[in-house]
Amino acid sequence: MVKQKVSFDFDGCLGDNKFVQLIAKLFIDAGHKVWIITSRDPKMLNKDVWELAEKFNIDKDRVIMTNGTLKVHYFMELDLDLHFDNSWDEIQAINDLFQDTDNQFIKNESMPGIYVNFDSEEISGIINTLTL
Repeated sequence: MVKQKVSFDFDGCLGDNKFVQLIAKLFIDAGHKVWIITSRDPKMLNKDVWELAEKFNIDKDRVIMTNGTLKVHYFMELDLDLHFDNSWDEIQAINDLFQDTDNQFIKNESMPGIYVNFDSEEISGIINTLTL
């Protein structure tokens, strides 16, 4: 099996979305390398980021805080295969780099940026609406 290099945004994604956490755990348990790439300021305490990284056994050197810089630069530098994020701008920046002139994806024959467009509150709201 080919090992993948996968990254996850923290806020609105890996940090507080149980479904995304499950996806990350599946990648980790299968032996893939996982990064956390967050737009946070590295000068802040970021205790919640470090605690989650430890809980998921993500090495500290695979936690990147971009201080607002687009994550696509780190995606390229680390030669990552996939990135999960709830920011459409981040996903579009990554995916735009891997399309040929016919808008076909050229890396791993798939979209390298995966848009996480839901959160736990939205899912609960939908479930509550359906059960009324």
